Amino acid sequence: MKRLFSVAPLALAIAATPVMAQDTEQTLERMQQQLNAMQQQLNSARNTGVRFNGFFSTGYARASNDAGYAGITEESEVKDLSLFALQGTFDVTQKSQIVMQLVGRGADDWEPEVEWAYLSHRPTNNLQLRAGKMRIPFFMYSDSLEVGYAQPWARPPQSVYGPIAVTSYVGADASYNWNFDNSSLNANFFTGFTDEDGNSGDVQLRNIAGLNLSWTDYVWTIRGVAATAEADIDATRLGALAAQSGITLPAGIT
Repeated sequence: MKRLFSVAPLALAIAATPVMAQDTEQTLERMQQQLNAMQQQLNSARNTGVRFNGFFSTGYARASNDAGYAGITEESEVKDLSLFALQGTFDVTQKSQIVMQLVGRGADDWEPEVEWAYLSHRPTNNLQLRAGKMRIPFFMYSDSLEVGYAQPWARPPQSVYGPIAVTSYVGADASYNWNFDNSSLNANFFTGFTDEDGNSGDVQLRNIAGLNLSWTDYVWTIRGVAATAEADIDATRLGALAAQSGITLPAGIT
């Protein structure tokens, strides 16, 4: 009896081996089929060469007074905090593409404006070159400033992003990414100019040049930016706002 019981587990293991091998083969076959299907979908999307996507954001805020902080008063409307965007990506080559983005804001009667229009080229997996109209990368969420679901807030903090007079520029940038064992470092150099209607008057920035570095260990992120530019500001609107608040601007500001 003792010999019978000692041999039984070995016999069961030998009998189970073909069944386990068959299950493994079936699982691998199903995984291979799924991978093939995903590859076909990717190839199909790549062959079209054109991709469109967009987003829509809306909100409502009302103040108990007409101070107008962040544009919010007692008569605020839904469209004041609403916008929609459509973005198209056109593949020129396997490593180059054209990106265009139109944004319509309710506060501007839904008139579409070109936010992005640039040519991107990626010589290697770690290096990307772009030229055209892009967002000025002053802050971490500059590129996704109006994409609410890409941020940890319902709206970005006005104390940081509100005072920015301009958000886009025309120029070029270069980004390079270094991958380490448990972290990565990205360096982005940008240069160009801008000429658009800011939040306090017509703003012109010339000879923009800057560098931002971003390091992450995939849990924490550290980012720093240094930039310089020559600014020419028509402060007519700023002067009117100052006069309404009883503030006297320094001499020479017009």
